[in-house]
Amino acid sequence: MLLLVFIECEWCCFGFGDVRAAIARSPSDLLHCAPVPTPPVAMQLEQERARSRQLQEDYAYNLALLEEKERELRRYDVAYAEARQVR
Repeated sequence: MLLLVFIECEWCCFGFGDVRAAIARSPSDLLHCAPVPTPPVAMQLEQERARSRQLQEDYAYNLALLEEKERELRRYDVAYAEARQVR
């Protein structure tokens, strides 16, 4: 169990450091080890997810708009071709 505490401290405080160094730490070293705050990271992740969702929605909207414009241009092409034949 103590080994898990050492490793957890190492990962939380120092990133993916040397596991052997974490095992060699004494329990008193753990008192100076503060966990890395995660709320800003979680908030940033949620903001990025929201931004990604918004980009997906914007992409879908723009794609639908382009498809409608393409259909409209096809209608104009047909109308133009019919008008040329009438003359």
